[in-house]
Amino acid sequence: MLVSWPNVVWQVFHLAVGGVLLMFLWVVLARLWGPDRYGWFNYLFVIITLSGVAADFGLDVLLTRSVAAGIKGIPRALLHLKFITIFGSLATFGAFAMCSPDELVKPFLLLLIGVLFFSSTNFLNGFLRGIDRLDLEAKVGLVQKCTFVLGSIWGVWFLNYGLLWVGLCYLSTHVLGFFLTWRVVFPYRPLILKDALPQDSRYKFFSQALPLLSIAFLVFLTLRSDIFLLKWLADPKTVGIYAAAFRFVEGFVLISTAYLLALFPRLVACREETGVFSSMVKRSFVLLTAGGLLAAILIWWVTPYLIERLLGASFFASGEILRGLAIVLPLLFISLLLGQILIVHSKQHLYALTLIMGLGISVAVDLWTIPRWGAWGAVVGVWVRETFQVASLAVLAAKTT
Repeated sequence: MLVSWPNVVWQVFHLAVGGVLLMFLWVVLARLWGPDRYGWFNYLFVIITLSGVAADFGLDVLLTRSVAAGIKGIPRALLHLKFITIFGSLATFGAFAMCSPDELVKPFLLLLIGVLFFSSTNFLNGFLRGIDRLDLEAKVGLVQKCTFVLGSIWGVWFLNYGLLWVGLCYLSTHVLGFFLTWRVVFPYRPLILKDALPQDSRYKFFSQALPLLSIAFLVFLTLRSDIFLLKWLADPKTVGIYAAAFRFVEGFVLISTAYLLALFPRLVACREETGVFSSMVKRSFVLLTAGGLLAAILIWWVTPYLIERLLGASFFASGEILRGLAIVLPLLFISLLLGQILIVHSKQHLYALTLIMGLGISVAVDLWTIPRWGAWGAVVGVWVRETFQVASLAVLAAKTT
């Protein structure tokens, strides 16, 4: 079997329902706050997400790979590294929050602590992925997303609360998600292996995790660098117009991520069986390509009936931006698959190098196009970047396998 399809179904259901709810929340915030304030909100949320990438440090992926390869628990060395990354991220981004405008400090800190709890939950989920129990991760994630979105909408829409309320909902629901996941993981297997690994394994894990951190950071920056560049080269309104379109594309990317999360431990387990591994990759390539094309066609068709009715007339320009971004969905799906192939074979440094080059090309294009075409300039940068990355990763993956 290619993957455990119940796991995929649960993950898709979790991410699809959660994605729809999150999109509804973004729609509500956009309508109530307008492009300017909504643009600032997205800018702040991007920074918060970056703190989560730093706290993750790629350790969840490393734990999944270790457990799938035969380590039956969470090594103490990985736990030590996790504590270091959590507190390091808290100190670094906490200092950044204190330097923010006064009205943003409290929401910033609430969102920051919330995303650090989410990072801790994601680490425990790495163990569940390794033992092929993505259904448990999905059930907890669904509870967290539902409570966050519904609580935020209740406060913002009916009580006219602002960003501080959204930050409080974000923190409280991720605390809930962490403790629910802890209760799922703790009785499942022995949590810490004291003597199963040599004492120097902490440094080994660190050296393996560093390229994974680079990949997570670069994937994050690759998908969101346009927000920073639009904020710098244009204005908050343009950021809001672009971000409104990007949120819909991001929802479809999450669905492909559900499949790839289920696929990764299977690829690790059969990486030495060349025929089986090749077959899994080929079938996954066809499935993701078809899924990307269907998603792009769906977005292209529904956009004229969707954007203005959901977001309001002030977001009219987001419709064509959304169509432009939808074109690259098949490339985004394929790029993520090819990157996983490199990680499975411990070639994550090649993946990171490709992402760096793609990001550099994208920034160079954006610097020329955004001042001329605004949000459309960022779309052109995405086209160029994703084309380059898929071509490069295809060559590297072919040589690796």
